[in-house]
Amino acid sequence: MYLDENILGSTYGILSAVGFGTVPILALFAYDGGIDVYTLLFLRFSLASILLFTYIYLTNKKIILNIKQIIKIFIMGGLFYSIFSFCYFSAIKYIPASLAVLIFYTYPFIIAIISFFMGMRLTKKIVGAIIVSFIGLNFVLGQTDGNIVMLGLIFAFGASIFYSVYTLYGDYILKDVPLLTTIAMVCLFAAFSFLIVGMMTNNIQFSFTLRTWFPIIGISVVSMLGFLAFFQGIKLTSPTSVSVLSMIEPVVTIVLSIIFFNDILNYLQLFGAILVLGGSVLVVLSVKERKKVR
Repeated sequence: MYLDENILGSTYGILSAVGFGTVPILALFAYDGGIDVYTLLFLRFSLASILLFTYIYLTNKKIILNIKQIIKIFIMGGLFYSIFSFCYFSAIKYIPASLAVLIFYTYPFIIAIISFFMGMRLTKKIVGAIIVSFIGLNFVLGQTDGNIVMLGLIFAFGASIFYSVYTLYGDYILKDVPLLTTIAMVCLFAAFSFLIVGMMTNNIQFSFTLRTWFPIIGISVVSMLGFLAFFQGIKLTSPTSVSVLSMIEPVVTIVLSIIFFNDILNYLQLFGAILVLGGSVLVVLSVKERKKVR
């Protein structure tokens, strides 16, 4: 039973990474329709929360939360995730996207270190998976071109730190709050935060084309399913394991960019992709090792 839960959790982690890997491609189609970042993020989380609350209502599930739990969920979605998003998109403005992504994906290291000090056991395979996957990402993202601005580096590291905190805090909240309720509320609070910030900066506008709604809806559905799979994977395995599996995301994005935008994958990037996938295999092997230890 323990083995089945961990394998299932790893599967959820991989599905989450594949889903989130499609989001940048869908976002490019949305941007072509004239939508801006804040409006896209507001609609992304608004539609996701509406879909989740609708499902909860149609399945007659009850949302029972006390004030303390609501505050915790607000901190998770309205604060940690919103700050992560702000730092991530701000980093891309100042430094090359490949460097920003590479720095951001140091978050599995951060999660592993925090988890270790919190008493969680780290196997050699997990540590090896983090190192192998990160080296692979370095090859996948290629050489960095352009100017390096210190503020951009700070934002990128900030995104990594706040996403780590968001992940670990989410794992903590899910111990006494149902998954569906948590994700629905997180999406609601995130949408509210992006609406407020977007209105304060005059970046909320709905003058995009009608066809833009297709990638917007696609992003919302994929995000909703991705969040559910991500935290379900964490519940069944661990934050460290799922964070390593999340390194598949950039690989999925690059493969889709080859399919839809005729981008070219060189041999070094292909080698890097193999390393990232190899890191994921190590995570699954670590799951089996945990079963034997138990």
